[in-house]
Amino acid sequence: IKMAVHDFCIARQLCFSPCTVPYGRFMESLKCHHEDQVFVDGAISGYPVPACCVKFCPDALYGHLLAAADEEGCVRLLDTRRQSPVLLKELNPHNNAIFDVAWLPEGKQIATASGDTSIAILDVTTGTVLNRLKAHRSSVKSVDIKRDDPSMIVSSGREGNVLIWDMRCSPKGSAHRPVNCIFMAHLKTSLSKAAMKRHHQSIKKGNKCLANTQCGVTAALFHGNNKVASAGATDGIVKLWDLRRTYTFLKPQPPPAWKEFSQTGDPNRPYGFSSLASNPYESCLFASCLDDCIYMYETGDTCTSADRKDPVCAFSGHHNNTFYVKSVISPDGRYLLSGSSCHRAFIWEVDRPTAPPLMLVGHKSEVTAVAWCPSQLDKVSTCSDDNDIRIWKAVVSPTSTSSTSAEFVGSALPYRGDEHLKGVQNAKQLSHKALDPPPSKRHCGNAANLATLDAFFYC
Repeated sequence: IKMAVHDFCIARQLCFSPCTVPYGRFMESLKCHHEDQVFVDGAISGYPVPACCVKFCPDALYGHLLAAADEEGCVRLLDTRRQSPVLLKELNPHNNAIFDVAWLPEGKQIATASGDTSIAILDVTTGTVLNRLKAHRSSVKSVDIKRDDPSMIVSSGREGNVLIWDMRCSPKGSAHRPVNCIFMAHLKTSLSKAAMKRHHQSIKKGNKCLANTQCGVTAALFHGNNKVASAGATDGIVKLWDLRRTYTFLKPQPPPAWKEFSQTGDPNRPYGFSSLASNPYESCLFASCLDDCIYMYETGDTCTSADRKDPVCAFSGHHNNTFYVKSVISPDGRYLLSGSSCHRAFIWEVDRPTAPPLMLVGHKSEVTAVAWCPSQLDKVSTCSDDNDIRIWKAVVSPTSTSSTSAEFVGSALPYRGDEHLKGVQNAKQLSHKALDPPPSKRHCGNAANLATLDAFFYC
């Protein structure tokens, strides 16, 4: 197995595809050492607070850096290379909960989406807020940065709007304004005349967004060339938008999407989606639904009209009762990692949706956000409502190291249970298609123990 990792590192440096590296056994040997369990104290209250989001830096050189955002508006940067994560930086861009974090591809800046209706662009080396984007009328639920164009940002809010930002545009006055607004992206019916009148009055006052929490957008991300995907909180629909079109906020009905994807089940009882994830080739979308399923949709231009409505397959076996449960795809697109409301994280093989998932057992409360390290495929991170962040690493041979089984606070276990059988039956009803081929408890609240980031970026 060590040779497989060595061969993978060489192949990555030579720009070979990592899909041929067999590291499935690493998933079964994932464990969390007690020194990799991080408890976070609130920067304001001083009491332990749960983390809302964890994200690894996408840059290969700084892939060991983990950003963890909490309910008090603080972002902590952790160095996960050592067995005991080191707190490098503590940033306080908001006074409200941070629901999502997005790294710029170079790893020098991050964007945060907060409940204070704003998005902050931070310099991780200095901790300063470079820009603050304000146009949402309610909590900002998600933020994403385009891979090949870091100046493009997409955000979604609880008020129901999807906003596109271009940081190259000159700010109007003292603030940036969105270059495109998908108004009420997941509104089921047209607005009434009274609602439109209030909306036009809001526009005259300089506000381009009307708040309607009944059609909130829980997730939005860039997907493919000039496309943005969004997921609704109530309508049970995933939409794909073409950014080459200018959307208007002056009409009472929601704008038509380029493509729409629905969930299975009773159409009269739609369930909302809690998160969206895209595979590395941006040919498929994975939508976590509150009906305890994660649906995979084929989004390529070659799919026919019959493929546009229904999911390709579904992954089940877990429980998802809240909009805080997130999912993520492994860097090679072969595995799906998700949190759950049943105190565990789950890992599925993408090519085997009906197979029982692998469970990461150890948390004592709902597992919310998850992250996969891009530079070390056998490392994942999870956070939970039990106020801790855990780093899971592959331990192939525990007897050959100084660590004993008592020192581990979590481990990967195969799924066993009757609940998964029902999920398998539902998943088998969906046609599965092959994917496109690949082209010690530590408290991080003491600022006196902070290390500097400059050595990591400028060494």
